[in-house]
Amino acid sequence: MALRDQAELLRHDDAPTTFLDALRLVRSAKVVDAEDLEALVLLHDAPATTEGAREVLADFLRGRAQSMAHERSQAGRTLTILDSGKTVRGRKGGSIKVQLDTRSHRGGSWEVKSKTDNITWQVLGLDSDRRYTHGEIKLDRRGAAKLELVEMLAPPKKSHARSQQPTDEVRAFTLEIAIEGDPSKA
Repeated sequence: MALRDQAELLRHDDAPTTFLDALRLVRSAKVVDAEDLEALVLLHDAPATTEGAREVLADFLRGRAQSMAHERSQAGRTLTILDSGKTVRGRKGGSIKVQLDTRSHRGGSWEVKSKTDNITWQVLGLDSDRRYTHGEIKLDRRGAAKLELVEMLAPPKKSHARSQQPTDEVRAFTLEIAIEGDPSKA
């Protein structure tokens, strides 16, 4: 059951929402969207919510606000391979810049392994030294998005000496993106 639905059930229940109820609710939260946050605020303000439950909900909401602010600031800078595995947050219609180390001397290029359909990945090209691939993620529609890129290398030239065989591992870049709507249309 979605977080917002659980919060609504607690809010409309005749029994008070206790510290333990609130703790179970926030601990079960995996992905939290704007509707979930609104439901948690309404539960926090409900007359049948105990002070202990309010503290749990307030701490959770404060933590989410800080996390969301950090995710937004991350999306505002150019992301690199060091940002792989992170979550960033941006607005629908916006874009996120990416610069990935590229082993162009080995024929390396970054290819899409998978992506959700609410984003568009566009390679903008290599820098003048051919060391970095520059790209852009366009945020097309609200919701959760994910992009997985892998660096594809040209097949190695045949060599009989083991010391001549490349030992490079396949590199990947994964990013989760929370795409928010336009606040002026709320």
